[in-house]
Amino acid sequence: MRRPPVQGGLWSHEPCWLFLKGESLFTIMTTETKDTGNWLEISRQENHSLFSEMDVILKSLDRFFLPDNQPASAQDMNSKNLLAELKVVRNGIYRLLSIIEVIMPESNRNAYWFQKFAESKLLDNVKRDRMRAGLYKQDTPEKSLYVLYNSFLNLKSMINDIIRTQDIHFMSFKNTGEFISKELRENAYFNPFSMDINPAYDYIENKQISEVIRNISNNQFKKVMSILVLHLFRMLRYMKTMDHRSLNETSMSCSLMIFTLLKSEIEMFRAYIVQSVKNLEESDLTMLIETLSYQFGMESKRVFRQELKDIYVRDNKVKVRGKIESSRGILKNLTEQTIIQMVKYWNPELRGEDIFDVFITKTAQSIKLREDVYVLGKLVAAVGKVKSDQRRSGVLTMLMNYMEYFENFTFKLLRYDDFEQFSGLFNKIRSQFHKGEDLKKLVDTCHQFSIYLDATLGHINQRADLHNRKLDVEKANEIAKQYLASI
Repeated sequence: MRRPPVQGGLWSHEPCWLFLKGESLFTIMTTETKDTGNWLEISRQENHSLFSEMDVILKSLDRFFLPDNQPASAQDMNSKNLLAELKVVRNGIYRLLSIIEVIMPESNRNAYWFQKFAESKLLDNVKRDRMRAGLYKQDTPEKSLYVLYNSFLNLKSMINDIIRTQDIHFMSFKNTGEFISKELRENAYFNPFSMDINPAYDYIENKQISEVIRNISNNQFKKVMSILVLHLFRMLRYMKTMDHRSLNETSMSCSLMIFTLLKSEIEMFRAYIVQSVKNLEESDLTMLIETLSYQFGMESKRVFRQELKDIYVRDNKVKVRGKIESSRGILKNLTEQTIIQMVKYWNPELRGEDIFDVFITKTAQSIKLREDVYVLGKLVAAVGKVKSDQRRSGVLTMLMNYMEYFENFTFKLLRYDDFEQFSGLFNKIRSQFHKGEDLKKLVDTCHQFSIYLDATLGHINQRADLHNRKLDVEKANEIAKQYLASI
């Protein structure tokens, strides 16, 4: 029999042909040699970031199928066509398979595909069973990786066939998720849920923060702080995995899956806080931790009920990417701010700018929000002040441009309760403008918005971090004039 046309690798060794006598090819594929050593361990060292990303995607694939983690309600999922959601899963599997194919040496990939060929064409039932039994033992990490690779290759084909039906009911979606969950949890070496904290990936990245926590004298507080900060750094790791600026469909799908993992992580984070504060003495620290937990709850609602609402059915990739960037920005900023606030309790001199590459203080965020709301108020008020219809049309066009900027950069600084009001009024003004409705109605809407913006500005000025910090009115007026100057 002629050997398969594969260059080098396993096929240059005569023992490979034991496979045709019924021996498991995977015994040979995972055997160490003087030349290659333990290829998986070598790959772990060379591709640490890819192994970390694989861990995140595997977790996300599991969490994505739980209705509580989705932007839509469980009732909505029961009644809607989940075609878009299943396409997200398929794209996530594409990314997972591409990672495995990078971390697996070419000779081992070739051996895998030859094994698949031999299994279907060359072996009888007895030899095929013997070969599979050797693989399914998963007595080495290499075999577990092959099992994982094989499972998701099969899943990819099945999901593509299901997607072709164009009508995905909840039970089909749910059953797919249960199959994936079972495959993950039965994998001996690559089950991402086998440990609550995986030291290979989950650790406090900053030495200053580690030092602060190490120096906490109260052992109870030290334990609670360690676990909470580990959770927060793990969330940052999940967010780093997102290719949030990409318009690639697979990258955006992976980001959407990771959001469901983050929602699950936030719930675990908050549940741990509830449990831990019961055992801690009443103190300013427990009050701070509970306050931060509340903020996470509110921002999570904001991301999943507002920013990511109907995200799977949006056709405009640029808009989807914008929502992904905004949602990630909200959660990343919140996570970093929470870490700094918790650690500053023990070391008030610690600064966020010294810990994170891009860190905007809460005070700077409040200053930016106040300035942008002021400028928005000036542009909205200008709609009612101009007399000619032609000039008013120009003012409205400039207002539309500023509203788009405000949505992309300032919405994430709003409180959860303000977001709904701003979003509703933005949509109403846009709708009336584009439909060419009676200008009087549009002017009335802008007048109502102007009153609301004045009240909002008053609330922002009352924030503690803006105490004794006045708005730079001259600078804000200059920005408004730049928008109106071309009219």
